[in-house]
Amino acid sequence: MHYVYVIQSSQDHSYYIGHKTDLAERLKYHNSVQKNIGVTRRKISWSYFYVLEVENSTIASKMEKHIKRMKSREYLKNLAKYPEMGEKLIKKYS
Repeated sequence: MHYVYVIQSSQDHSYYIGHKTDLAERLKYHNSVQKNIGVTRRKISWSYFYVLEVENSTIASKMEKHIKRMKSREYLKNLAKYPEMGEKLIKKYS
């Protein structure tokens, strides 16, 4: 299975959106000063804010792009609050 995830920084409460198959390893990467060379390194520590399991990487990638295009904290909060939003996205991109 693949996962679309939103993580939140404890530093400034900003969000990062991504997708991966191994959630535990991915969070370790985002929180690793030694391994992380990306944009999330500056705002360690991260924790999961929202996770959605999907069938394959194609769907996960499309959903990740959709969520990023929304560019809205309110959208992310609603996504976490209303599970039916995630279900609609899965149907839309399957």
